[in-house]
Amino acid sequence: MDISDHYSCNLDLVRILEAIKKAYPTGASKYQLAPIDQLHIGGIRASEKLLTLLNDSERVLEVGSGTGGLMRLASELGIKITGLDISHRLNYLNHFLWRLSYSYQLQPQCGIVTGDAHNLPFSNDSFNAIVLQHSLLNMPDTKQVMHECYRVLQQSGRLILHEIIQGDKGHNMLFPVPWASSAGDSFLHTEKELQILFNQAGFKVQQVSDWTDEALIWRKKQAEKESDSHNCAVLEPSMLLGDSFAQMAENVMNNLSTGSIKVMEMVLSKKS
Repeated sequence: MDISDHYSCNLDLVRILEAIKKAYPTGASKYQLAPIDQLHIGGIRASEKLLTLLNDSERVLEVGSGTGGLMRLASELGIKITGLDISHRLNYLNHFLWRLSYSYQLQPQCGIVTGDAHNLPFSNDSFNAIVLQHSLLNMPDTKQVMHECYRVLQQSGRLILHEIIQGDKGHNMLFPVPWASSAGDSFLHTEKELQILFNQAGFKVQQVSDWTDEALIWRKKQAEKESDSHNCAVLEPSMLLGDSFAQMAENVMNNLSTGSIKVMEMVLSKKS
């Protein structure tokens, strides 16, 4: 399935927007929006942790910005992020979530761009930092994406990744998962494979952190919330990913538990 179709075919824009307007007439908080704009493993806390690596003096690009949760959290810290995503419908929803969030109710400061990470629509040396949060897993040609990131990143800039990678038991991976319906739509690499691809693109790894254990703890807590019969959430991930989300979430937890996937943070810089 086409990546854009994967995130668009079950996206219920009308239901989402009407639910927010009805439940939060003065605007939704970042925690109220989190079920649909913090869909990565680790949720809003993982995004806040990631943002500690950025500062408000940088021009930042997020590749695979989705519904824009990281962009809105960053704006609270004075960090301006340009968002790029291949799905026009996700970008459309992103625009409306800015307007329906109580803290902002305005347009994103740096813009939302529909584009392909394999051919970034920006000039050379455009950004001080590039962030990918659960984005590489949807990109079939990681090598090309890395070359494009290298091109638009300034010499002193950093590439920051919060990504799902293939674990030691990758052959046991269960599908569907939130980013892919089947193995043919999932583009995970091992840490060793990524290191080679980064090196070929001209990057060197400055920092690596394994977030897998805390990611599993978070997913288990989320499962408890999702199974609570008294939980009447206004917004749910199924509004974006469809009725199969429950199975996707269960498979993510199993894949983390069995070592099929890992969650890593990596900070890269250009080789001198």
